[in-house]
Amino acid sequence: MTEKPRVLFLGSKEFPYGANNGQDPIKSGGIETAVQTLANALASRTRLTIVTRDFQQPNSTNGVTIKKVPWLKGEFLRNPSFNASSFTAALTQPCDLIHCHGLVAGLFGLIAGRLRNKPIVVTPHGIASGQPQYPAPLNAFLLALERLVYSRANATIFLSQGEKQRFANKSVFAKNPVIIPLGIPLERFERRANSFAASSFRQKNAVPQNATVITFVGRLVKVKACDVLLKAFKKTRDKNTILLIVGDGPERTALEKQAYELDLGGRVRFLGHRSDLPAIMAATDVFVLPSHSEGLPSSMLEAMASHCACIVTDIGLPVENEVDVLVVKPGDAAALARAITKLAKRPRLREQLARKAFQKTVKTYGIQTTARQHLQLYYSLLNRKPNR
Repeated sequence: MTEKPRVLFLGSKEFPYGANNGQDPIKSGGIETAVQTLANALASRTRLTIVTRDFQQPNSTNGVTIKKVPWLKGEFLRNPSFNASSFTAALTQPCDLIHCHGLVAGLFGLIAGRLRNKPIVVTPHGIASGQPQYPAPLNAFLLALERLVYSRANATIFLSQGEKQRFANKSVFAKNPVIIPLGIPLERFERRANSFAASSFRQKNAVPQNATVITFVGRLVKVKACDVLLKAFKKTRDKNTILLIVGDGPERTALEKQAYELDLGGRVRFLGHRSDLPAIMAATDVFVLPSHSEGLPSSMLEAMASHCACIVTDIGLPVENEVDVLVVKPGDAAALARAITKLAKRPRLREQLARKAFQKTVKTYGIQTTARQHLQLYYSLLNRKPNR
């Protein structure tokens, strides 16, 4: 029998999700969610170790070894201190292969892998360069890093063909590109199973049962373009629609001020970071992703698995306009407003889009399917055959 590969994950600042418990006021994001979901699926098939920040969590959970590393608190210290500590751990932690999540983890993993003669897999989780919240010199530096890291990694996992193409449009080419989408636990977001929790959520949050609920889920940072969403929602003028903004981040105060200045009143609810996403998705009629840039957002897949109609921006996501979603131009508040109004007024169209999106999600994005694809890649790089 082939021995299970020893895989080392770099790049997740919090594992398991929720270990932070308020020690860092800045909440974790999509990478941490994706890593946890993948780790849980790979735990029984690999000897998996995750390097993450020390929150006094256990040394292992659900078959995953946790290598806790020190870090410094503070907005400008948390990431550099964690990355430095992770690099030290990557130099010494026993492994056969290093899988890095995110660009910076990819850089340090690449160096550690070269020093230790270990194969390196990198999942970018989206394009780091060109972000609107970064100054031009930093974006130029990040672009140079992307070209360096992905051209030298033994394999670069793109979450969709569209993401791979967007990198290519910036002259970022991987030596060994592989397409493996995010996977999600489909059963957790089954709409009917969450119907009671959804009804309770609406009641507790004073959302009328007959209201059309529009939902955004994600980190409140500039690249997510929630300011555009608020402008669009103002243009809809439909008092029977409620906008839920789920998540936290540095832009929250500015967005709350914008909502006040737009006189949106009780039509917009800022819910902050939530642990009851299945209930919220089941209470949602229309999910909106207004972002300027994404990899393959787990929030969109969770909405699709929850049988929500979705509106997304034209940023290379693996969707079809007017088939399984509505697609609008990034930054176009008027177009986004028209799409929201269209779905709010046409429940039959919502159902049609939601059904197609759900079917695609079940076929392509189940975590067991994508975990097998990761495992096959690991074995191919290690020149081994997987156990049957």
